[in-house]
Amino acid sequence: MEFYRSEEYRELPDEFNGNIREEPVRESGKKKLLQLLISFAAVTLLIFPITITGHAESEPIIPDEPVIIEPKVEEYEIVGKWQHDGQYYEFFEDGNAYWSNGGLFVLLKWQKMEDNNFSVKGEGTFSVFDGSISYGAVDFTTSNNDGKVMMMQYGDRGGYAEFERAEFNLHTEDVVRLFYSEFSDRLIGKWWQEGQRHHEDEGYYVYISDLVFSESTVHVVISSYISDRQVEYDMPYVKDPSFPDTYMTIGDGTKMYIEEYPSVNSTYSYDTELLRVYHFITDKGESLLVEGINSNFFSKW
Repeated sequence: MEFYRSEEYRELPDEFNGNIREEPVRESGKKKLLQLLISFAAVTLLIFPITITGHAESEPIIPDEPVIIEPKVEEYEIVGKWQHDGQYYEFFEDGNAYWSNGGLFVLLKWQKMEDNNFSVKGEGTFSVFDGSISYGAVDFTTSNNDGKVMMMQYGDRGGYAEFERAEFNLHTEDVVRLFYSEFSDRLIGKWWQEGQRHHEDEGYYVYISDLVFSESTVHVVISSYISDRQVEYDMPYVKDPSFPDTYMTIGDGTKMYIEEYPSVNSTYSYDTELLRVYHFITDKGESLLVEGINSNFFSKW
């Protein structure tokens, strides 16, 4: 029940209260403690429910998977004709190819690799000069450089170079036919002498006139070109295991020997225990260079 103080119950002036002053009411210790606990509980309820709830509902942090950037593989084609500085390549769709310097040819095989570059392999003779022959293996991988294909050069300008697409006609009809047979099969049979490197004015009066190959031996005929004198041998031949389609030797240690008498007072003798045979290809087909007694060129043309 609420009471209102009327005018008759107004507080007395101070002069009627003497020296007595009204002091604020002091709360007891228990009451203070209770208030502190209530305040602490209120603050705790404001903070901990949020913290606890937030912790309970948050998902575990999983680091992102590493981003793997695959290298960009640029597609390009190898089929067609390419040239650089007097050297040429032509790649055919069936995996055959050739290298040429315009005079000699080397037969090749190619295939596409997983990285879209191309593997090119083969062997052959790259140059035949007077007293100098260059032959070896082809084994390299192409690469694409803004539309120019990096391929190997051979001879005195060796090393990688940028080949560009080109149009040329190297008269390769007889060369291309060789793709579809093995040299070991083509070797069997008779090879005709086409000429020799050294002649009478250089002191050579003889040459090898005939070579007839079987599977393991070769019949060798050495003849004079100023008389009817000749000698014949049947000798084994051995292919180089590293370059079986390019280099072989004829002989078993037996001396192959012939004499020639260009005049009454002169005698020339020629002998060798080993003939060195180099296989090379021109636009007319394949040939053999036989060194040992003179330097002799043979073909099956």
